Amino acid sequence: MNVVKSVLLYINTSKSETSILQEKIEDFLHSLSINVDKIYSLKGDHSEIKDYDLVITLGGDGTVLQALRRIRGYQIPILGINLGTVGFITEISSEEWKEALNKFLNGELRVSNRTLLDIRVERDNKVIFSTIGVNDGIITANNIKAIIELKAYFSNIEIGEIHGDGVIISTPTGSTAYSLAAGGPIINPEMNALVFTPICPYSLSNRPIVTGGDEEIMIKINYNQRASLLLTVDGQESLELEEGDTVYFKEYERFARIVMSDKRSFFDVLRTKFKWSGGPRA
Repeated sequence: MNVVKSVLLYINTSKSETSILQEKIEDFLHSLSINVDKIYSLKGDHSEIKDYDLVITLGGDGTVLQALRRIRGYQIPILGINLGTVGFITEISSEEWKEALNKFLNGELRVSNRTLLDIRVERDNKVIFSTIGVNDGIITANNIKAIIELKAYFSNIEIGEIHGDGVIISTPTGSTAYSLAAGGPIINPEMNALVFTPICPYSLSNRPIVTGGDEEIMIKINYNQRASLLLTVDGQESLELEEGDTVYFKEYERFARIVMSDKRSFFDVLRTKFKWSGGPRA
């Protein structure tokens, strides 16, 4: 049994069916004497969330990413209700919300711990930026399509130079996002790992690397770049980088907690999303 006294509804108002579903969930929770607060994801409120027993998101994977970034690692479980097709993070469909919520309250659904990224940028030996990533941190050219030059280190051991469009450092949860599109591997989201994926590397010797979650990945921005550079986190936060900057990626000290569906697994979602039939023409 999960003791739940307060719930936050994190709502993506761009979805047409949001308002009706929101009212149904509120009425159900109020009938159980559970306090309900609401945040609308497009309203521009960026304060941290930390005083709830459960967060319920109404939207898609992007809405879950926003909520997780607002929680910033506080150990609040998130139950994501997908208002589109079933997502990689939001496994629970809009038709299943009541059954899933009842099962969570009764302690019948598993909560998955997910690795988060602790990201910081140092300039002239001072930390000028720090944040938490759920999916990934990406270093690319800013607007101009040009080869950029970076130097990569794993726990202070030099891996080598990267010449190409950039690099992605992702969590296992983010391995099915941009990293996958750039040729990175699919990682079970519950693994304790980091994924290093060069983007369109000029050298064929640059390959994706999966390393342990206890590794710290350091990316140094070389001098004499052909374009300005940008660090983007989860597609929702960005910082313009300068030559000589150093970007650090490591596992955050807390996990994200995702309420899992008992209707489908991560591999069921993969099979559906990628249309794996198992036949010779798959």
